Amino acid sequence: MRQASQCQPGFSLCPAPALSPLTQRDDLLSSLNSDKQTLLLQATRILSAYQSLCRQQNSCPYECPASCSASNQSSCPCPFIACFECDAQLKVILTVNASLSRLQASIDRITNELPPDPSLLFSNRSNTCVQSIVQCFNTSSSTALINSIKSDAKFCDDSGLKYCPLLGCVSQNTPCIPLTACPIDRPQRCPFFGFKDGRPPCVPRNETCPTSTTDTIKTACPAGQNPCEGGLQCAAGSGAAFHRVRVFFRCSER
Repeated sequence: MRQASQCQPGFSLCPAPALSPLTQRDDLLSSLNSDKQTLLLQATRILSAYQSLCRQQNSCPYECPASCSASNQSSCPCPFIACFECDAQLKVILTVNASLSRLQASIDRITNELPPDPSLLFSNRSNTCVQSIVQCFNTSSSTALINSIKSDAKFCDDSGLKYCPLLGCVSQNTPCIPLTACPIDRPQRCPFFGFKDGRPPCVPRNETCPTSTTDTIKTACPAGQNPCEGGLQCAAGSGAAFHRVRVFFRCSER
Protein backbone atom coordinates (compact mmCIF):
# COMPACT_ATOMS: atom_id res chain seq x y z
CA MET A 1 0.00 0.00 0.00
CA ARG A 2 1.32 3.44 -0.88
CA GLN A 3 2.02 6.03 1.79
CA ALA A 4 1.04 9.69 1.56
CA SER A 5 4.74 10.63 1.80
CA GLN A 6 5.32 8.86 -1.53
CA CYS A 7 3.10 11.36 -3.36
CA GLN A 8 4.87 14.25 -5.06
CA PRO A 9 4.43 17.73 -3.53
CA GLY A 10 0.95 19.13 -4.11
CA PHE A 11 -0.63 15.68 -4.45
CA SER A 12 -2.79 13.80 -1.94
CA LEU A 13 -3.30 10.09 -1.39
CA CYS A 14 -6.85 8.80 -1.74
CA PRO A 15 -7.54 6.48 1.22
CA ALA A 16 -9.06 3.06 0.82
CA PRO A 17 -12.68 3.40 1.99
CA ALA A 18 -14.63 0.60 3.63
CA LEU A 19 -15.51 -2.10 1.12
CA SER A 20 -19.13 -2.33 2.18
CA PRO A 21 -21.62 -0.87 4.66
CA LEU A 22 -21.18 -4.02 6.77
CA THR A 23 -17.40 -3.60 6.90
CA GLN A 24 -17.81 0.07 7.74
CA ARG A 25 -20.25 -0.78 10.53
CA ASP A 26 -17.85 -3.34 12.00
CA ASP A 27 -15.01 -0.79 11.93
CA LEU A 28 -17.20 1.82 13.62
CA LEU A 29 -18.38 -0.58 16.31
CA SER A 30 -14.80 -1.63 17.01
CA SER A 31 -13.76 2.01 17.42
CA LEU A 32 -16.76 2.90 19.59
CA ASN A 33 -16.36 -0.16 21.82
CA SER A 34 -12.69 0.72 22.30
CA ASP A 35 -13.71 4.25 23.37
CA LYS A 36 -16.32 2.73 25.68
CA GLN A 37 -13.77 0.49 27.40
CA THR A 38 -11.45 3.47 27.90
CA LEU A 39 -14.27 5.47 29.51
CA LEU A 40 -15.30 2.52 31.68
CA LEU A 41 -11.76 2.20 33.04
CA GLN A 42 -11.69 5.94 33.69
CA ALA A 43 -15.05 5.80 35.43
CA THR A 44 -13.94 2.87 37.60
CA ARG A 45 -10.79 4.72 38.74
CA ILE A 46 -12.66 7.95 39.50
CA LEU A 47 -15.47 6.14 41.32
CA SER A 48 -12.97 4.19 43.44
CA ALA A 49 -11.17 7.41 44.42
CA TYR A 50 -14.51 9.07 45.17
CA GLN A 51 -15.71 6.22 47.39
CA SER A 52 -12.42 6.18 49.29
CA LEU A 53 -12.25 9.94 49.92
CA CYS A 54 -15.90 10.86 50.19
CA ARG A 55 -17.53 7.80 51.74
CA GLN A 56 -14.86 5.86 53.63
CA GLN A 57 -12.46 8.54 54.87
CA ASN A 58 -15.07 11.29 55.12
CA SER A 59 -18.84 11.60 55.04
CA CYS A 60 -19.15 14.31 52.42
CA PRO A 61 -22.45 15.20 50.75
CA TYR A 62 -23.01 14.92 47.00
CA GLU A 63 -22.74 18.70 46.70
CA CYS A 64 -20.65 20.97 48.88
CA PRO A 65 -22.89 23.76 50.27
CA ALA A 66 -22.19 27.36 49.23
CA SER A 67 -21.75 28.36 52.87
CA CYS A 68 -18.67 26.12 53.13
CA SER A 69 -15.56 28.24 52.56
CA ALA A 70 -12.00 28.69 53.78
CA SER A 71 -13.15 31.46 56.11
CA ASN A 72 -16.23 29.58 57.29
CA GLN A 73 -15.10 25.98 57.61
CA SER A 74 -17.42 25.37 60.56
CA SER A 75 -20.32 25.22 58.11
CA CYS A 76 -18.66 22.50 56.04
CA PRO A 77 -20.29 19.05 56.50
CA CYS A 78 -16.86 17.42 56.12
CA PRO A 79 -13.25 18.69 55.93
CA PHE A 80 -13.09 21.81 53.77
CA ILE A 81 -10.70 20.51 51.07
CA ALA A 82 -12.39 17.09 50.93
CA CYS A 83 -15.79 18.75 50.53
CA PHE A 84 -14.77 20.55 47.35
CA GLU A 85 -12.72 17.64 45.99
CA CYS A 86 -15.72 15.32 46.38
CA ASP A 87 -17.98 17.86 44.71
CA ALA A 88 -15.59 18.12 41.74
CA GLN A 89 -15.09 14.36 41.46
CA LEU A 90 -18.83 13.76 41.43
CA LYS A 91 -19.24 16.21 38.54
CA VAL A 92 -16.56 14.31 36.60
CA ILE A 93 -18.34 11.02 37.32
CA LEU A 94 -21.63 12.43 36.00
CA THR A 95 -19.87 13.75 32.86
CA VAL A 96 -18.23 10.38 32.17
CA ASN A 97 -21.55 8.58 32.71
CA ALA A 98 -23.24 10.94 30.24
CA SER A 99 -20.49 10.22 27.68
CA LEU A 100 -20.97 6.48 28.24
CA SER A 101 -24.73 6.85 27.65
CA ARG A 102 -24.12 8.69 24.38
CA LEU A 103 -21.59 6.09 23.27
CA GLN A 104 -23.97 3.24 24.06
CA ALA A 105 -26.76 4.98 22.13
CA SER A 106 -24.41 5.27 19.13
CA ILE A 107 -23.43 1.61 19.42
CA ASP A 108 -27.08 0.53 19.60
CA ARG A 109 -28.04 2.64 16.57
CA ILE A 110 -25.15 1.49 14.39
CA THR A 111 -25.77 -2.13 15.39
CA ASN A 112 -29.32 -1.88 14.06
CA GLU A 113 -28.76 0.38 11.04
CA LEU A 114 -26.13 0.10 8.31
CA PRO A 115 -24.27 3.26 7.25
CA PRO A 116 -24.64 4.50 3.63
CA ASP A 117 -22.89 2.47 0.93
CA PRO A 118 -19.37 3.99 0.42
CA SER A 119 -19.39 2.89 -3.24
CA LEU A 120 -21.85 5.72 -3.89
CA LEU A 121 -19.27 8.21 -2.63
CA PHE A 122 -15.83 7.16 -3.78
CA SER A 123 -14.11 6.64 -7.10
CA ASN A 124 -11.80 3.71 -7.85
CA ARG A 125 -8.68 5.75 -7.04
CA SER A 126 -7.98 4.34 -3.56
CA ASN A 127 -4.25 4.38 -2.66
CA THR A 128 -3.62 6.62 -5.67
CA CYS A 129 -1.92 10.03 -5.62
CA VAL A 130 -4.19 12.75 -7.02
CA GLN A 131 -3.94 16.50 -7.55
CA SER A 132 -7.22 17.12 -5.73
CA ILE A 133 -9.10 15.11 -3.11
CA VAL A 134 -12.20 15.69 -5.25
CA GLN A 135 -10.74 13.03 -7.56
CA CYS A 136 -11.10 10.53 -4.72
CA PHE A 137 -14.89 10.83 -5.03
CA ASN A 138 -17.38 9.60 -7.60
CA THR A 139 -18.24 12.82 -9.45
CA SER A 140 -20.24 11.23 -12.28
CA SER A 141 -23.31 12.89 -10.78
CA SER A 142 -22.69 15.92 -8.58
CA THR A 143 -26.26 15.77 -7.22
CA ALA A 144 -25.90 12.10 -6.26
CA LEU A 145 -22.49 12.81 -4.67
CA ILE A 146 -23.80 15.73 -2.62
CA ASN A 147 -26.82 13.73 -1.46
CA SER A 148 -24.62 10.75 -0.54
CA ILE A 149 -22.19 12.92 1.45
CA LYS A 150 -25.06 14.61 3.27
CA SER A 151 -26.64 11.23 4.02
CA ASP A 152 -23.34 9.87 5.34
CA ALA A 153 -22.70 13.00 7.41
CA LYS A 154 -26.21 12.93 8.88
CA PHE A 155 -25.83 9.26 9.78
CA CYS A 156 -22.58 10.07 11.60
CA ASP A 157 -24.05 13.08 13.37
CA ASP A 158 -27.18 11.19 14.46
CA SER A 159 -24.93 8.42 15.81
CA GLY A 160 -22.86 10.80 17.92
CA LEU A 161 -19.87 10.46 15.61
CA LYS A 162 -17.80 12.90 13.58
CA TYR A 163 -17.94 12.97 9.78
CA CYS A 164 -14.73 13.29 7.78
CA PRO A 165 -15.07 13.75 3.99
CA LEU A 166 -12.46 11.08 3.17
CA LEU A 167 -12.97 8.72 6.12
CA GLY A 168 -16.72 8.68 6.70
CA CYS A 169 -17.87 8.20 10.32
CA VAL A 170 -15.12 8.28 12.92
CA SER A 171 -15.04 8.70 16.69
CA GLN A 172 -14.97 12.26 18.01
CA ASN A 173 -11.26 12.04 18.89
CA THR A 174 -10.16 10.79 15.44
CA PRO A 175 -8.62 13.55 13.29
CA CYS A 176 -9.88 14.10 9.75
CA ILE A 177 -7.50 14.05 6.79
CA PRO A 178 -6.79 17.76 6.15
CA LEU A 179 -7.82 19.30 2.85
CA THR A 180 -4.94 20.13 0.52
CA ALA A 181 -4.03 23.82 0.45
CA CYS A 182 -4.57 25.72 -2.79
CA PRO A 183 -1.48 26.03 -5.03
CA ILE A 184 0.46 29.29 -5.33
CA ASP A 185 -0.89 30.08 -8.82
CA ARG A 186 -4.50 29.55 -7.61
CA PRO A 187 -4.40 30.61 -3.94
CA GLN A 188 -8.07 31.52 -3.51
CA ARG A 189 -10.25 28.69 -2.15
CA CYS A 190 -13.87 28.96 -3.27
CA PRO A 191 -16.85 27.84 -1.17
CA PHE A 192 -17.68 24.67 -3.08
CA PHE A 193 -16.53 21.07 -2.90
CA GLY A 194 -14.63 21.11 -6.19
CA PHE A 195 -15.00 21.23 -9.95
CA LYS A 196 -16.84 18.41 -11.69
CA ASP A 197 -13.71 17.53 -13.67
CA GLY A 198 -11.88 16.78 -10.41
CA ARG A 199 -10.03 20.07 -9.94
CA PRO A 200 -9.86 21.51 -6.42
CA PRO A 201 -12.01 24.54 -5.51
CA CYS A 202 -9.13 26.94 -6.16
CA VAL A 203 -8.91 29.92 -8.55
CA PRO A 204 -6.35 32.70 -9.21
CA ARG A 205 -6.45 35.58 -6.74
CA ASN A 206 -7.82 38.05 -9.31
CA GLU A 207 -10.68 35.76 -10.41
CA THR A 208 -14.19 35.60 -8.97
CA CYS A 209 -15.36 32.24 -7.65
CA PRO A 210 -17.93 30.57 -9.93
CA THR A 211 -21.48 30.96 -8.63
CA SER A 212 -23.30 28.42 -10.83
CA THR A 213 -23.52 24.67 -10.29
CA THR A 214 -22.81 23.90 -13.95
CA ASP A 215 -19.11 23.15 -13.48
CA THR A 216 -18.91 22.90 -9.70
CA ILE A 217 -20.00 20.47 -7.00
CA LYS A 218 -22.04 22.37 -4.45
CA THR A 219 -25.53 22.84 -3.07
CA ALA A 220 -27.68 25.53 -4.65
CA CYS A 221 -28.48 27.91 -1.79
CA PRO A 222 -31.85 29.66 -1.32
CA ALA A 223 -32.16 33.44 -1.34
CA GLY A 224 -30.50 35.09 1.64
CA GLN A 225 -28.05 32.26 2.24
CA ASN A 226 -24.54 31.40 1.07
CA PRO A 227 -22.64 28.11 0.80
CA CYS A 228 -20.59 27.03 3.80
CA GLU A 229 -16.99 25.91 3.51
CA GLY A 230 -17.04 22.82 1.29
CA GLY A 231 -20.19 23.97 -0.53
CA LEU A 232 -22.46 21.22 0.79
CA GLN A 233 -24.56 23.29 3.19
CA CYS A 234 -26.04 26.78 3.23
CA ALA A 235 -26.46 29.35 5.98
CA ALA A 236 -27.06 33.06 6.43
CA GLY A 237 -23.79 34.99 6.32
CA SER A 238 -21.18 36.18 3.85
CA GLY A 239 -17.55 37.16 3.43
CA ALA A 240 -14.23 35.45 4.09
CA ALA A 241 -14.82 35.31 7.85
CA PHE A 242 -18.09 33.45 7.24
CA HIS A 243 -16.29 30.69 5.35
CA ARG A 244 -13.42 30.45 7.84
CA VAL A 245 -15.57 29.85 10.91
CA ARG A 246 -17.74 27.14 9.39
CA VAL A 247 -17.07 23.51 10.30
CA PHE A 248 -17.84 20.78 7.79
CA PHE A 249 -21.49 19.73 8.07
CA ARG A 250 -21.99 21.87 11.15
CA CYS A 251 -22.76 25.13 9.45
CA SER A 252 -24.70 27.54 11.63
CA GLU A 253 -24.78 31.28 11.82
CA ARG A 254 -22.33 32.73 14.37
